[in-house]
Amino acid sequence: MNRIAGTPLAAMGLVWIAWVAVGVAQDIRPGQDGEGSRLHNGWRITPAGQHITTADMPAGCAASPDGSTLAMVSSGNGEHTVYLFDAATGALRQSVPVGRAWNGTAWSADSATLYVSGGVSGMVHILQRQADGSVARAGEILIQESGPRGRDSIWLGGLALGADGKALYAAGTANDTIYRLDVAGRSVAARRRLNVGSRPTMCNNRKWTSRRATRRTPTAPSDRRAWTSVSLTFSP
Repeated sequence: MNRIAGTPLAAMGLVWIAWVAVGVAQDIRPGQDGEGSRLHNGWRITPAGQHITTADMPAGCAASPDGSTLAMVSSGNGEHTVYLFDAATGALRQSVPVGRAWNGTAWSADSATLYVSGGVSGMVHILQRQADGSVARAGEILIQESGPRGRDSIWLGGLALGADGKALYAAGTANDTIYRLDVAGRSVAARRRLNVGSRPTMCNNRKWTSRRATRRTPTAPSDRRAWTSVSLTFSP
């Protein structure tokens, strides 16, 4: 005799079927939903502030030191692009395609130069302010040629300028390395390897890097990817 009917398992099945039926009947899809937005998982959010549409996957942003411009990088399935917004009005001033990019953005102290990490390309993009206030690509600092999708190579992430503006620090996420770049010479001045699996993603002008670390015991309750920091000192 079949005794599944009437059991908790059967009840759960009926609830699941009802939930699916409601979803199908309402035809819930991601996108604009009244004054809010519907996410792919069905959740509805109503973000505050002014909304400006860009390409997918915003990965990093930085305000210029003079307070006039906010630079934001998108690095999703679409064309990787640097967006420049008017910090006072929020208006989009310019968008600059850069090929491949990731989360690293750093301005020079005079707000004349913007550095953007190139992700799997293994390079840092250089954008310079023009006389009319726009920015234009002005070359790259090549750190390392990248392999397929960067997984066996570098995957360049966070960037930060040193206090004197002469050195740019870059996090090589895939190869657990922090680079000190010579800004004037557009070359690698020094590099420091971290422990295997450190996966550095961000750094600042005090020569710190934040990294993700996984505990050795995977069965421990606290086995989560955690953010930690390390201090680095480079020799000349």
